[in-house]
Amino acid sequence: MPDSSRQFPRVAVTGGAGYVGSVLVPELLARGHTVKVIDTFAYGRYTLDAATASPRYHAHEMDIRDGARVREALRGVDAVIHLAAVANDQSYDLDPDHGRAVNLDAFAPLVQAAIDGGARRFIYASSSSVYGSTDEDATEDFPTAPLTGYAASKLGCEQYLLDQTGRLEGVIVRPAALCGCSPRMRFDLTINILTLNALVNRVIRVFGGKQYRSHLHVRDMAAAYIGLLDADSAAVDGEIFNASDENCTVADAARRVAAVLATRGVTIDLVPHVDARSYRISAAKLARTLGFTPSRHLEDAVREVEQAWEAGTYDQPLTNPLYANERFTAQRLTSPQPRT
Repeated sequence: MPDSSRQFPRVAVTGGAGYVGSVLVPELLARGHTVKVIDTFAYGRYTLDAATASPRYHAHEMDIRDGARVREALRGVDAVIHLAAVANDQSYDLDPDHGRAVNLDAFAPLVQAAIDGGARRFIYASSSSVYGSTDEDATEDFPTAPLTGYAASKLGCEQYLLDQTGRLEGVIVRPAALCGCSPRMRFDLTINILTLNALVNRVIRVFGGKQYRSHLHVRDMAAAYIGLLDADSAAVDGEIFNASDENCTVADAARRVAAVLATRGVTIDLVPHVDARSYRISAAKLARTLGFTPSRHLEDAVREVEQAWEAGTYDQPLTNPLYANERFTAQRLTSPQPRT
């Protein structure tokens, strides 16, 4: 594969201060890229402390709906990795108009600004939730059937990006549910919250349990984005890629978390619940195209969270809105206050 720091030396990452971005941006800098981060920095700037020493790191504090400022920030970039979003169903549903405005309505102007600014590749973080519910491992050519407004907004952006073929290289990624530690930590993700509950309460409460989820470590997700930046145009232009390590039911995930933490005497409480969102995905295409093999697994994420918890890394992790998108979004909707 070509060296992306030569092919795409200047990269813009929207949402670069978030859960994935705060892992990805330092990696891009280490590889020699100049990186522009476009983010509201609502969760604070500390998530990118590892990037600030680099003269090739440039922070642009703005909302992606601010068309004129976004166009200026994207001037001269070679590639865009678009991570910014109202991220997850619960946060989106708190204010669907806001969710649609950020996730969908801002997308076309963003893509056009990237094209006008000189970008040649645009990598879009969609979601595996676009499949809705599947009884088998969904490949990229499976029918899409989004069950929520969040998933529908993601699919709408996919369709727009594919329509730009010939104007720039559009690459779509449908990530699994992510896990593991990040500078901008999230405890509203399945494996992370199961682990935290096991550590704090010694009980893992599972609602339903038969529903499937796909999982991928956040650092492997960052590695996949870098791989897609490195890849030859012919391999990725106009293509959709699932990104996952493995699939398992939520109940099985809870059992595996409890097994890692066996010495802590963790029990599992299965609560009857119907969750129509059940999906399994195949990442075979990503493996074939990039030779991509995840280096970390569910158990690694559990151990990371355990070590961070023991070290006291997180302040009141079960209740602090900083670690949960829905609670943080709800707080901002009722009394929005900028963070510094």
